[in-house]
Amino acid sequence: MIETVIIIVIILLTLVGIVGCILPVLPGPPINYAALLIAYFYFPDQISEKTLILFGVLAGITLFSDYIINIWGYKKFGLSRLGFWGALLGMIIGIFFFPPVGMILGSFVGAVVGELIVGKNNSDALKSGVISFFLNLLGIFFKLFVSILIGFWTFKAIM
Repeated sequence: MIETVIIIVIILLTLVGIVGCILPVLPGPPINYAALLIAYFYFPDQISEKTLILFGVLAGITLFSDYIINIWGYKKFGLSRLGFWGALLGMIIGIFFFPPVGMILGSFVGAVVGELIVGKNNSDALKSGVISFFLNLLGIFFKLFVSILIGFWTFKAIM
C-alpha cells in the first residue's frame, strides 16, 4: 500500500516538474530531482549515488540556466545593456499578465524597446527581440531536457 502511494507521489512530482519547465513559478528540474530522491530512498538498489550527484548538479544548474544563457547570448550577439534589462523587465511583466507565453513575448518586447531607447534602428532592435525570444526558448528546452532525463531515470527506478 505505502509503495503504491510513494509511486503515485513520484509520478505526480515528475509531471509537475515537467510543467514547471514552462511555468516560471515552479522550479521544474529541482521538483523532478525531489521525485528522484524519493525513488532513491524507496528503491535504493535502482539508483546510484553518482547518478544522484550528477542529476543534483544538473538540477542546480537549471536554476541559473536562464540567466547564464541570456547573458552569454547578449554578449555573443552584441545586444546592449539596456536591451538586456528591457528583456528582463519585459519578462517579469509578462509573467504576471500572460504566463507562460507572456514571459517570452515580454522579453521580446522589452529587448526591442531597450534597443530602440539606446538608439538602434528598427531592424537591429527587432533582431535583438528575436534573439531574446530564441534565448528564452533555449532556456526552456534545456530545463525540459534535464527534467525529462531525470524523469526517465526516476521511472526506470520505480518500474
